[in-house]
Amino acid sequence: MSTQTSLTAPKGARLLHIYNIPPQAEAHVVKLAIAKAYNAAVLEYRRQRNAEQPLISVEVILHEQKDSSGRLQRKGSLLVPDYGYIFQKYVETHPVQVVFYPDWNDRTQTAAETLSFSWDRSHRVNPYKANNLLAMPWHSPALEKEHKERLDKLRHQCSVSEISFGFDHFYWNERQRKVVHRFCVEWCYKFGSTHSQAHLEFHDSINTIEIMYGNAQEYERSFIKLRYENIKFITVKNLTLIFTLYTPPILEQGPIHHDQDRQRRRLPGLDPQHERVMTFCPRKLRVTLYGQDILNQFQSMAKGVVGLPFLSPNPIIDTDDGLSNIFQVGRRKTMIKPADYLEWTGDMKMLEFNQKKLSKFPFHLAFQIAALLHNGLLNPIDVRTFCDIIDERIKSSDHSTNEIADLVAHFAEHIPTWTLDTLKKTTLEKRFQMFEEKFWGTRGNFANTLRPGWFWGYRVTITPTIMKLEGRSHEQSNGVIRRYSYASDRFLRVNFTDEERLQMRWDRDVNGEIFVEERIGGFLKRGLDIAGRHYEFLGYSSSGLREHSMWFVHPFYDHDKNLQNAETIRRYILDVKLQTSDDSKAEFKLVRQPAKFGARLAQAFSTTEPAIELQADEIERRNDIKVQTPTNSDSEFPVTATAFTDGYGCMSLQVAEEIWRALNPGTEPLPEPAPAVYQVRIGGAKGVLGIDPLLPGRRIVLHKSMVKFESTDYGLHIANRFDHPLSLFLNRPLIAILEHQGISIEWFIRLLTDAQVQMDRTLLAINTKAADFLAGRHLGRAFGFPQLINNLFKCQITRVKLEEYPHPIYDFFLRCLDVAKAHVDRELKYKARIPVPSGLSLVGVADVHLELEEGEVYICTHRTEERPKYFPDKAGYVYITRSPSIQPGDVQKFKAMHPPPGSLYASHPIVNAVVFSCKGKRPPASMLGGGDLDGDLFQIIPESDDFKMEIDEPGDYPTVKPKELDKPCTIEDIGNFVVNYINSDKMGLVSIQHLIIADQSQSGLQDPKCMKLAELHSKAVDFAKSGVPVSFSELPKRYFPFNPDFQHKETQLDDQTNYYESNKALGVLYRKIKVDELPQRDEDSQSAQFPVKEHPIWQELMELCKSHVTLEAIEQERNLVLKTFYEYSRKLSSIKQIYTIGRKPLTEAEVYMGTILQSSSQTKRRDEMCAKLGDATAYLVEQVKWEFQGYSNDPVSLWLVRSFCGWHYSLETSTHQDDTGKDVKEWKEAICSFGLLSLRSAFEALDVIGKRRPDPRRKRSSD
Repeated sequence: MSTQTSLTAPKGARLLHIYNIPPQAEAHVVKLAIAKAYNAAVLEYRRQRNAEQPLISVEVILHEQKDSSGRLQRKGSLLVPDYGYIFQKYVETHPVQVVFYPDWNDRTQTAAETLSFSWDRSHRVNPYKANNLLAMPWHSPALEKEHKERLDKLRHQCSVSEISFGFDHFYWNERQRKVVHRFCVEWCYKFGSTHSQAHLEFHDSINTIEIMYGNAQEYERSFIKLRYENIKFITVKNLTLIFTLYTPPILEQGPIHHDQDRQRRRLPGLDPQHERVMTFCPRKLRVTLYGQDILNQFQSMAKGVVGLPFLSPNPIIDTDDGLSNIFQVGRRKTMIKPADYLEWTGDMKMLEFNQKKLSKFPFHLAFQIAALLHNGLLNPIDVRTFCDIIDERIKSSDHSTNEIADLVAHFAEHIPTWTLDTLKKTTLEKRFQMFEEKFWGTRGNFANTLRPGWFWGYRVTITPTIMKLEGRSHEQSNGVIRRYSYASDRFLRVNFTDEERLQMRWDRDVNGEIFVEERIGGFLKRGLDIAGRHYEFLGYSSSGLREHSMWFVHPFYDHDKNLQNAETIRRYILDVKLQTSDDSKAEFKLVRQPAKFGARLAQAFSTTEPAIELQADEIERRNDIKVQTPTNSDSEFPVTATAFTDGYGCMSLQVAEEIWRALNPGTEPLPEPAPAVYQVRIGGAKGVLGIDPLLPGRRIVLHKSMVKFESTDYGLHIANRFDHPLSLFLNRPLIAILEHQGISIEWFIRLLTDAQVQMDRTLLAINTKAADFLAGRHLGRAFGFPQLINNLFKCQITRVKLEEYPHPIYDFFLRCLDVAKAHVDRELKYKARIPVPSGLSLVGVADVHLELEEGEVYICTHRTEERPKYFPDKAGYVYITRSPSIQPGDVQKFKAMHPPPGSLYASHPIVNAVVFSCKGKRPPASMLGGGDLDGDLFQIIPESDDFKMEIDEPGDYPTVKPKELDKPCTIEDIGNFVVNYINSDKMGLVSIQHLIIADQSQSGLQDPKCMKLAELHSKAVDFAKSGVPVSFSELPKRYFPFNPDFQHKETQLDDQTNYYESNKALGVLYRKIKVDELPQRDEDSQSAQFPVKEHPIWQELMELCKSHVTLEAIEQERNLVLKTFYEYSRKLSSIKQIYTIGRKPLTEAEVYMGTILQSSSQTKRRDEMCAKLGDATAYLVEQVKWEFQGYSNDPVSLWLVRSFCGWHYSLETSTHQDDTGKDVKEWKEAICSFGLLSLRSAFEALDVIGKRRPDPRRKRSSD
């Protein structure tokens, strides 16, 4: 291992003196002349040696004369990072001349002087500066001038006379007999004395407009910060700027300038009154300036330099908004009415609203109404009116409150479509009435039946200023929710994010930790009130903690009339009184370890599927198989793991079959392949169960490492099923390790090229390769798109045939393929997610039968319609790692064996898993990034001629001693840990820093800083259990402050100033991938200009269905199918709105393909949202299929007829008109995906009729 600890300067680096600088010259001209001469010298030298490299930056230091004239001193300095001697020889024959204006007031006359240079031998070149200049991208000094000029144009401060927040209100004016508008001011601050001043200025370096106010005599001020990208538009009325924002502004308080000792504080409001106002009125800010010249200056900066969007004032809105008559002869006169100010969001008004309005409704309805207010859809006045409307509907309508709650939820999705014309012509009651009539007239009969293991959930997202309500939506449940399924609506998911729904981040001069303690810690300790209910902090799951998502609960009475609250539920999950076994020394310590205690509670909140109930005598406890002579067995916190079976247990064949039947209820025959391995939760135990044919009857074995605490709950819940092998995709850390270990860049390039060629070829055809390509990347999975492509291929449908019959559905089909290509290109470029066709990703299990020797593995895969087979085809060597991998030793070499005749693994292979040996000096899983066998996935690549490498010693991953209190911990202590976790969650930062330093260092991953970061990464991974965080002070600094180009953010592709070209594999791969814009396709194409019966798919499908489907039968099912479509379109619209991460809803093609193409600075957040999008669309598709399928005792042909009907009508027309002759918007925005969904459903029905697949239909509840 290399012991290099610092950088060295290149041999050609030199510090030079510059002489004869013309005082009248402009600094950027001098710098440009020197830079051009230097690079010309280097270029000439390289050409002689046939070497091509990018331009190199130099550092030129110039000084102005002390007389404040702005003229330059005659002498300066120059640092060249390399080729210093070459440069000096070059300027002897190619003098560096600087052109200047002798008289700055006369630009017609120029002069020139020649610079001279001498080597400063008395000073040693700073190696960091030299390497910095070599690595940083070339920037012309002209760009520096442009940047300086831009900042100079934005230097002006704009004096502010008033700031106000409020909301727009449209109401019926009885006297004028029309709808009128006014702006209701809820918070206002006026300025005019030395003790109260405000200024607006631009901070271009952070793309922000900042409004600063406070006492001019004091050091601290209050700040309102508006990010450029969050400004929807600006309207100017008289001297007032009206900012309409996408998200609430950032509020801070603290010193005027950056002060390391006194950082600014993030605030939920500028004062207590403003905090209340911001909760409901955060997106409308009005700033009044002091004079017309100041307004002109602002417009020049905002519009002319920054390019912010401006909207002309609308006379309809601005006639009664408190602005139209406030200026007379240039003097400010207040026109704000007392009734408008601090009224509708005040404590008394909101208390009255909650007690007199919301409290009269059942929770599911009150939640939807509260969401209208909290989500900014209705203002505080309108929401009170709306309560009266709903109260009247409940009294006069035949619909249940559940149905009315559904109506309100869909009405909320309709509100953003209102135009100004809509608002000025109709009242709220009229708008609701029109929507209501349409809703009841087209509402389908979607079944509200939930899949086993799912429930109707409610969510709240808390940002620094607002609270956003979402739901109800179907969510996968956990053991706690299922135990109290009758009270599932008493549980609430609470997410803590920033205003953009990303993880909280702060500017460098802001102390966010105090804010998190006060804002988030306050909710964790005191709870929150929603729609008349008080919720208290309950717990979290492991994944929820990473996402900053917590569970809260509202107290309720169980079936035995016992009060259940957060404390009683936690006591049920982990009853300390049960932890009294002889082997429970460690378990007793949990009560003093908040992080680990919270982690144990988190097991109960993991999303799982219910499977089977076991009896106590069907569960056997066994000691783990351990290293026989561990070197650190006496240590309570060993340096390396010692248990080969850490996290792994066994189950009998009978249990495996019962689980599979429970997960596929009513399905005969059971689908294959049936898993041999499951990730499970059983009371206080967690881990993986694999089949053991030697276990008799109904029996499972839990090794002691699986049991985290004692419990009397013996229900077996499934967290994950491993029923197929997963494809292997590279990632950035793994590529860095493989390259460091000797794998050539050409190997990676070949994989990338193959992936791109395969994508281009497969997406041009309709065949099994295209289907496999999409399925391998989980694209279109919820809608069954890969299976549909296979169905079309079997029917000999080609793109050539479809192009002969142009139709909006075919255009949509192509848009879906465009989305797929854009998704894959983005994954390749920004994640280096390159497929390895020869590799696999499999869960790890232990060889409890002790057949394998040290360093050996069994790998068996089983795919649908194939026999199990061992991998690779011939016994040989494989390289195995796991994610996250961070140091060279995380990749190890194993010998993949085939079991001999008579082996248990020959007769009963553990399929879709890698079986590790239980012999040797160290558990194999622990050598692979500190892994274990409780569900970790391992990546496997077989050795080949072009994939061989040397293996480093595996890293040591010492167990961190958990943080321990001197008393039993309370839920407040766990809440404090959550706050600490959010403030100290640095695993991503450690990983990024590790990649960057490895790229910058000459020693790569063996650099001491990288090795230190590997240790910190292990510590960060354990933080959720240990409670011991990684501090910023522990992170090694980069060798230079620039980022390798592969670290470019999706949202900053045009920003080259902080990046350099990496010459390592990650940089080369990054530059080889181009992410194109989606091609523009005609989304407004009309219906087909040919008879539907001529369409090739219609003809092929009718040929298959002719004995089951007639046009008369289709017509009979028309009404049911159309109602199903309208319900589908409404829910699809909701999904588009909810799961977006940008300002626009998702497209139909994005939802259909299950991906989000919107750019994000936090790709992890998008990945999480994509997973939730997949769950939501899968349930929507299931609901449509339930409508088509009917029940198991209905004729299967009825399912086929309804599916064919949906396909027929979507093919027949792409537009639909209502009774008034207007186009139905929902038809155009959902009919294509509905048509393809119907087509896939028809093929499924045909497979059931032909006995090619099990019948998945439900039984009637009365059956």
